[in-house]
Amino acid sequence: MRWFVPEVSEFVLDTLWAFLKSGFFIGFLSSLSAGLFLAYMGIRFRGRLRKIFGLPELLHVRAPLMLASAPLFVSKALNVWEEHGLNVDLDFRYAGTDALQDLHQGRCQFAVASDVALASFLKETVRDAYKISVMPLVQIEDHLKFIVSNDSCISAIADLRAGRRVAYLPGSVHKHFLSVAGIPEASLEPKTSVMDCYHSLVDRRAEKSVEACVLWEPHYRAFADRYGMRLLDDDVCYTWFLCLIARDKFLKEQDTVRRNMLSAMKTVTRRCNQEPDKVIEACVAYLQTEFTGVGNGELRELLDKGKHHFGVQDNVKEFIERLQQLGAEGGAVGSGAVMLRTSLWPGLAA
Repeated sequence: MRWFVPEVSEFVLDTLWAFLKSGFFIGFLSSLSAGLFLAYMGIRFRGRLRKIFGLPELLHVRAPLMLASAPLFVSKALNVWEEHGLNVDLDFRYAGTDALQDLHQGRCQFAVASDVALASFLKETVRDAYKISVMPLVQIEDHLKFIVSNDSCISAIADLRAGRRVAYLPGSVHKHFLSVAGIPEASLEPKTSVMDCYHSLVDRRAEKSVEACVLWEPHYRAFADRYGMRLLDDDVCYTWFLCLIARDKFLKEQDTVRRNMLSAMKTVTRRCNQEPDKVIEACVAYLQTEFTGVGNGELRELLDKGKHHFGVQDNVKEFIERLQQLGAEGGAVGSGAVMLRTSLWPGLAA
């Protein structure tokens, strides 16, 4: 038995060496190398190959994960993009500010963000080098809520105005909503993500813990239903816009993409308004992920109460007024700053 192991080892080594010298292994190695090389070349020159074979370029659209992004969900579910010659890959972020940073860094061709995030982004971006086009997709009311823990003594927004600390996501629509709600600047606690807002509320041991946070749907609904939170009743009337945004340089080089995207979004936003059942059906698959896991009935309630008006091309005047208001409050839209010189919607210019 003592000599059996070395004998077996020698047999295995001899067999392996014979296999390595065989033509089968050399052919396998050659095939593997050729396959890896072809895969690399395919990835490296995928754009040119798609043009050679007449296939549409893969477009990366990055957006916040919320019910207001319904036109993107519906477009995917109903193959609207394909019908207009577009090949779109959806990649969701928890905030439009993240999507805009991806756009700025060239990681995507289109980003979806709020008007507030847009103004904040333009203010912080190199102004002379960055020109963009915008397509407002949805006008939203009653979309943001304050949440507190079930055992909190806070019963109304008036309590928050008395100096209670509130977590929020800076650069997003949260900040503007908080100012409209009358929450003092000194009470605000900026966080790096939606999850950080939640964790800062539930982890009382954390330094500078907060007593409330502001979230959009469906996040606030998921937290209230599943994580021992409750919503504060409020009388704050707040309206904002969600927009599809692209760099002018890209659109000038891809005019066909611009026209096809415009046509596709006109088609799908009209269907979102006319067929709410399609919106719910398309959204539930995406919004069942992670902590946003709301069901059909909850989405229906959010859609009905949230007053989402998709396809705001008929309300461009209100959108421009909104941007001008944000500019007057320290944003970047207006004379002497980055202006929305062109738009994915015809006739829209700041």
